[in-house]
Amino acid sequence: EEGAIMVTGDEEAYKENELNRTVWEEFAHTEVPNVFGNLFIAEDGGFGEVEALWHKTRWLTALLTIGFIISNIYFIISVDMHILAGRPASGEAQNLESSKKQMFLLTHWLVVSVNLNIVKGADLIAIFELGGLTVLIASALHQICLAYFAKIQRLKWFATARLFWQIV
Repeated sequence: EEGAIMVTGDEEAYKENELNRTVWEEFAHTEVPNVFGNLFIAEDGGFGEVEALWHKTRWLTALLTIGFIISNIYFIISVDMHILAGRPASGEAQNLESSKKQMFLLTHWLVVSVNLNIVKGADLIAIFELGGLTVLIASALHQICLAYFAKIQRLKWFATARLFWQIV
């Protein structure tokens, strides 16, 4: 292991590895290890340290995130609607034979096995994409409504957490 430090020069990784080994050896043969015996939770839940994480640029990054989400939704909807309307997203004209040749492997198999009247694989992908986007937007709106209208603070907190950690 010391040779690994000499080759990589990463002494911090070596120290972390040693710490992991020490902890493992201490608790490996214990039937019910108490690994959180020295864990203390602050009375305020750690919110006293939030101020150190906050910077004036946080508003800018939040606005940028919202802007990117809106622009991505717009782009997905506009491209998929062009595809479903029979206009290629690239703007190039396509004939029927070239669109059959461009059908993706999985969508071609799905179209044939379900006997759908879809000529292009991109149509099927656009339908799935718009369906998934609809479900995602609906679940985000549901969490926003829960966070806004819930009477219990715990429900507001979990709805907000689900919105930002799982949906967005």
